[in-house]
Amino acid sequence: MNPELQRLLSLINQHYRTNHTVAFYADQLGMKPVPLLRLCRSELGVGAKSIISGKLMERAKELLPVRTAEQTAAELGFRDVTALSRFFKRNAGCTATYFRKTHHC
Repeated sequence: MNPELQRLLSLINQHYRTNHTVAFYADQLGMKPVPLLRLCRSELGVGAKSIISGKLMERAKELLPVRTAEQTAAELGFRDVTALSRFFKRNAGCTATYFRKTHHC
């Protein structure tokens, strides 16, 4: 795997709770966002934003069944529950509340 891509994945694992933007990770790698997007697409078939969102979704799905939506939003760096709910619905296809009750979408 490309060393820059390995570093990106490591950075996402370290900072996904506090930094949700491609620009942050590109800056950390000394790159501009567009070359980072191209690197991710060529190596993984998806953009950097999809990788970041995937990590957030993975963690949200772990937290929602055992924590409140408010706690989950705070832990994942969303400004409020509404922002978490919009993100979750856009990425999972159901609301965070529905997922919390049923454990699936």
